[in-house]
This record gives sequence, C-alpha cells and structure tokens, in this order.
Amino acid sequence: MLNINQRLICFILTLSLLACKKTNLITEDFFVEEKEELSDFELEVSSVSTNFIEISWTNSLSSHFKPITYSIYVNEKKVAEGVKSNKYSLIKLRAEEEYKIKVIALVTDNLKIEKEILAKTLPEKVQTNDGKLYQEYNIHSYSRIGGPIGFIKSNDGGHIFVRHLIHTNDYQNDGFKLLVFRIDKDGNFLWYRIISAIDHGITDNTRNNILLNHNETEAMVFAGSYIFRLNTFTGELITKINLPDLTNHKINTVYHISNQEILLGTNRGLLLSINPETLNANWKQENSENGSIVTIQIDSKKIFMQYFNMVICKTRFFSTIIKVHLSEI
Repeated sequence: MLNINQRLICFILTLSLLACKKTNLITEDFFVEEKEELSDFELEVSSVSTNFIEISWTNSLSSHFKPITYSIYVNEKKVAEGVKSNKYSLIKLRAEEEYKIKVIALVTDNLKIEKEILAKTLPEKVQTNDGKLYQEYNIHSYSRIGGPIGFIKSNDGGHIFVRHLIHTNDYQNDGFKLLVFRIDKDGNFLWYRIISAIDHGITDNTRNNILLNHNETEAMVFAGSYIFRLNTFTGELITKINLPDLTNHKINTVYHISNQEILLGTNRGLLLSINPETLNANWKQENSENGSIVTIQIDSKKIFMQYFNMVICKTRFFSTIIKVHLSEI
C-alpha cells in the first residue's frame, strides 16, 4: 500500500502527463447562404400627352449583386420585357383614357418585386378656366432647360422660345428633347410642345431657329435638317419635313424675306431658298468657301453671308464675308 508521499508523487506525475498531452480539436466550417432580396424602387409618370405616356423609376438592387431587368405591363398585358434602363415610353394610346401601368423588377421568375401606377392621357382639346391651353406634357423633375436658344417676339408682346429639355445621364442616348413653348407678355406659360431629338437627328449643338408666318398664326421651327410648323395658339404640330436638299447639312441661320421666300444657311456653307407655304426649294447656292453660314443679312441689292471658318491663328478666330448678288442666283 502506497504511503502518503508515494501518493503525492503519483498525483504530481499524473498532472504533468495531462498537461503535456495534446488535444486534437476538430472544427467544422458551416456556410449559410443568405436569402437573396430585391430592394424597393419608386415608379412615377414623367410625362403625358394625348397618345403618349412616359414612365421612369429608380433602381432596384439585388442583395447578391445580380443584374436586374424590368418588365412592363399595361392593363395586365405585358408590353415589354428585359428592359435595362429606368425609363419607358408607351405610345399609340387613346386620348383621355386611364391606364394601369405595372413595372416588375426581377432576377428570376421566383425573385421579383413590382410597382403599379395609374396614368391618364390628355384629352384632344382642353382649355382651362383661365383661358390657357393645357400643356401637352408635364415636364418631369429629372429635367432642366438648356442648350442653344431660339426665340421670336409676337405682336402681342409675348415670345415663343425653342430650347432643349435636358434629362439626366440615366436616359443614355435620349438625353434631351426639343422644347418649344410660348409665354405671354407677363411671362405666363400658354403652351409647350416637346419634340424628340433622337428621332430627328438633332444633336446638343444643333442651332434652334424660329420664325412666324401666316400673320403669326403659325410658327416655323428649324432644327437640324427639319422644319416643324406649329399652331401659335395651341402649340399643335401642323406638319414637319426633312428637307432633301439638306442631306448631311444642318440649318444654322434663317432669314424671312417674304411669304413666298425664306433663306436658310447651313453648317457646310449651303444657302437655300424655300417657299414657306409648300416648303419646296426655290433655289440653292453652293459656296466654295469652307465654313458655316452663321448670319444672313439682306438689303435691296445683295445677300450677305457671314462665314465662321474655325481657323485659329494667334488665338483669334477669323470670319469671312461673302457677298452674293441676287441677280447672280
């Protein structure tokens, strides 16, 4: 039988062995995948007309950073899918009719989020109690007015302006539209008309020109190679034409001679005379000088065309004045 000292020695040895013994720890990694979710987004009507509704929305984001596309429904009928932008235009609609519009953001059919909104197109002809015509579009909050300016004063003291309605970068290639609007002598809006720029080849550096015709009942807007004729009382688009003589040209300046003749000067030195009634060409004059016709002035004998040649010399721009006798054309 062990005495007390022997027991104490055995106890100490046992503790020492336990302290030196290695313990194998087994750990396991568990991967728990979080459920993918889509963030909420906002949907709004950005503009309307008698046959057109434009909608826009904010981005929805995937918690797994997956790409999201959008599907568009009108009155529960799918009209578009795979949309990647944040804007969509619904066209060929009926006037004064309410539509239920739904936008669905989705990664897969099982992971989606949707928003609905009601929008109503404008009546064909509406006049408010204060006598002002109802505007064709509601200019939305994502836009600002800028770009080249064209304007003309009417006999009643008001003005008609041509500007650019510029959108945010979210609108990609359709970054702006042509905005024509009329104000009275007190600065009150009477009407405004929006014209697509991308559909008519109008760029952000295109000059905007405007003239009044038919005893000021008609406004003629010149942009790019197009002429737009608008009713000055309502803003209604009467007609438009892409002038065939202006292929690869853009209108820089215009000059009203009479009810039978308007002169157009282009960015490539072409002087074109048109009939404002038929919009047909009377004659045209090609010029050997390089540059753009930026102004046209006329007296009883001569037409003066001023060229801006864009030639830089000693940090100055040079201009050339070309005189053409009416009898020579």
